[in-house]
Amino acid sequence: MRRFGILFWTILIPALAAFLVSVIRKEPGLVMISGPIPFLGERTIYLTFLGAIVFGIGGFFSLYFILRFFSRLIRTPESIGHFNRRRRAKSADREFARAQLAIYENRPKDAEKLFISAAKKSDFPSICYIGAAKASHMLGDNAQRDRYLSEIDYLDDKINEDLSLVVRGDFLIEIGEFEEADQVLTRLVKEDRGNAKATLLLAKAYHGLGKFEELIKRLPDIQKAIRKASTPCEERGLYCDILEYAAKDLDVKRIKETWWQFPNEIKRDHASMIKYAHLLLDAGDPDSAEALLRGELRKSWDENMMMAYSQLYRGNIHQLIKQSRNFVKTHEESAIARYSLANFLVRNNELAEAEEVLMAAIKLDPTLAPAHKLFGELKLRQNDPAAALQSFQFVNDLLLSDRPAHVKKADGELLVDETVKLPETIAEVIDGEVADDADNNKEANPSEDAPKA
Repeated sequence: MRRFGILFWTILIPALAAFLVSVIRKEPGLVMISGPIPFLGERTIYLTFLGAIVFGIGGFFSLYFILRFFSRLIRTPESIGHFNRRRRAKSADREFARAQLAIYENRPKDAEKLFISAAKKSDFPSICYIGAAKASHMLGDNAQRDRYLSEIDYLDDKINEDLSLVVRGDFLIEIGEFEEADQVLTRLVKEDRGNAKATLLLAKAYHGLGKFEELIKRLPDIQKAIRKASTPCEERGLYCDILEYAAKDLDVKRIKETWWQFPNEIKRDHASMIKYAHLLLDAGDPDSAEALLRGELRKSWDENMMMAYSQLYRGNIHQLIKQSRNFVKTHEESAIARYSLANFLVRNNELAEAEEVLMAAIKLDPTLAPAHKLFGELKLRQNDPAAALQSFQFVNDLLLSDRPAHVKKADGELLVDETVKLPETIAEVIDGEVADDADNNKEANPSEDAPKA
């Protein structure tokens, strides 16, 4: 396209020059312009043909620039208004950014002032009032917070109404006001069912209120919203709580129906699968739980899944032992696989083999606390309390080794390195109570302080 433009001008300029030369050589005569001319009155102008062309072009451009000047002059107030609005909007944006920074720096009082100042000039006043409500909540002034939120309902901010309702609902969920969030978001979802963010927030409000029946009823819409506004694995907790609610009556059929409504990402998630298997186990369907865990372990080995398999406390014990032996053969380096086999052997009273397998598991992973605990229980069954006590003590030491760095063990107790110093008034009260207790003890037992004969 650029080459075509260059070629066009290359041809046009010489052609125009040739045309003008031919006109000048073949000048047919004069052009007479007669009549009233603006600012000049009655005049008669004689021009050559070429001069008339130049005069016409010059007049056209002069008229254009005069009209353009007057149109700009007429629209000057409107332009000044646009300029002022842009300047106010930029000022509001700067104040809003400073208010957000003040929130992050834990300066809610400054943030509240900046949000209110920005609300008077911003094109998004409802968002500014929500920010001011957040600052008031940080200050502990809930009455002022509610006033700021109610102020939004009286704003003429139809353009940002959906956005403000979403941000408002998110803030109400964040501070635990699930009832109000439910009202705000239900209104928005009724008007705009395709609003994914509002649907997802409404699900969280239902979750906070414990309205699991509503969650299950709206599950198809919630799943569509999660795919647009989030990812299923990020909302794993929501799905697990729905599943746990469905299992409250220990109805295996309802548990399975709820599970199969979940997206594939959740059904392939190991943490969710373990939760589902445990619920099936509690509801009295150990075979389905065992088959689920066994099938996933064959497809993709996971130590947490193997630990969940070892905790199957129901089912065909011989089948569990057989599958655990297979896992030990295919994953000889796994201490948890051996622990699982030993656990089922102990339950089946095959203590000699269980002890051998446990020793192998502990050799592979000396820090596997469940294996040491099971070894202690096995020793108790074998009437060896000394060895059992030693195992339990080792388990205790392993668990204490995972404590925070500022917690230390001393004389069998946990001590904290750094303690918070009490205020003087509280310390004086405690000292006074201790002194009173000492005086009371002296009055009750006067012989303790009496000199001995």
